Amino acid sequence: MKRFVSLAVVFYIIQALEALGGIGRLLYGEWAGQPGNKVTELSNLLLIVISIWLFFRVIFQMRGAGIALAIGAALFLCCSVVWSIDPQTTLRRGFIYLFVVMGAIGIAGSVSVDEFMVLLVRVCGISAIASVVLLLVSPNNALMIGDDDGAIVLRGIFSQKNVLGQAMAAGAIGALHCLRVRKRKSLRDIGALVLFTVVTLLSKSTTSLLMIFASIGVDVLVLLHNKRGATRTLSRALTIVIVPSGLLVLLFPDLFLELLGKDPTLTGRSELWAYVWADIYQKPLLGWGYAAFWTPTNPLALEISAAVKWNVPQAHNGVLEILINIGLIGLILFIFLLMRTIFLSLRCPARALAMSSLLCCGAIGILGVSETVLMEPFQITTSLFFIMGLMCEQASRVARRQRLSADRFETYGDPALRA
Repeated sequence: MKRFVSLAVVFYIIQALEALGGIGRLLYGEWAGQPGNKVTELSNLLLIVISIWLFFRVIFQMRGAGIALAIGAALFLCCSVVWSIDPQTTLRRGFIYLFVVMGAIGIAGSVSVDEFMVLLVRVCGISAIASVVLLLVSPNNALMIGDDDGAIVLRGIFSQKNVLGQAMAAGAIGALHCLRVRKRKSLRDIGALVLFTVVTLLSKSTTSLLMIFASIGVDVLVLLHNKRGATRTLSRALTIVIVPSGLLVLLFPDLFLELLGKDPTLTGRSELWAYVWADIYQKPLLGWGYAAFWTPTNPLALEISAAVKWNVPQAHNGVLEILINIGLIGLILFIFLLMRTIFLSLRCPARALAMSSLLCCGAIGILGVSETVLMEPFQITTSLFFIMGLMCEQASRVARRQRLSADRFETYGDPALRA
């Protein structure tokens, strides 16, 4: 049974990474407005079956408000079909999101965080190697024209360079977790971390590269802080330097982007956001319906694409994408979920798990500046967000139950001896 669970988790990770996108591209080609193909349909169907199986094998043993909140968030997306401008798309994508959440709940109750991270690193590592192999065997399929400057960049087996970058960033978080829990640092995990960084460099996905470096930096600071003497002092000094620098980046992003050689307008995104805000104001509370606004049949989306002179598939900002999908009410819901996960991570007794969960939340914050977050069912950060939060909650419950048992034993003694 354990082997079947591991295989199910592996397939779930593959779907969350969108690692099967290259197979469909090789078999069917690609073009603008391309519909789903047989590979997509079969993989989605298999994901639904696996998610249902994982969910129902653990749901009666798991406890906590996190399960109800996760399911509730997914159901809220489904319920937006009532006011959606494209009910069919909203219903289809909403149910996929629901099954992804069910799978996340099943994984959180089926495997330990260490087991999950090992599988994540392996899948991401195989994806990275497969992308490099595809580059050597068929460069035309492995490369694409970048969005920023028209340069040729690596997308590998994935549909797009940013999807590749996010997969590598997730793998880096997993590799850091494995390094954190092993008493002896494994060369395999260090090599995986280097591989993920190099492949991300080849993809020129700046956001994902920033996620990797930020994760490594935070992990190193925490490691130094846990030491005594001069190393702890060094960690405090570095924190004093890094935190203000991070605030400067947030306050003056244009200067930071120019230093990186990036377009200060985030490749036209700031111009796009002005148009998106105008449409958000039309339906501020509940939005236009989950996954409904950016459909090819929506004239408002077509007007935005015509105005900015490029095909716009999303708002390219986490907050704006939530607002245009499910409005202010939906934004409040997901901000609550994010803050709750951060709170659970800070109180989690399992330090390695807590650190990985916080890194995941940080990655969502970095990614949300220029990309969609928590709205895409097949996005690894969405799956990690729910899995890590649920695992932190379960770990806290176990620790609380053990403390209560110890207190009872100390107060009343061993029941067997009293008998």
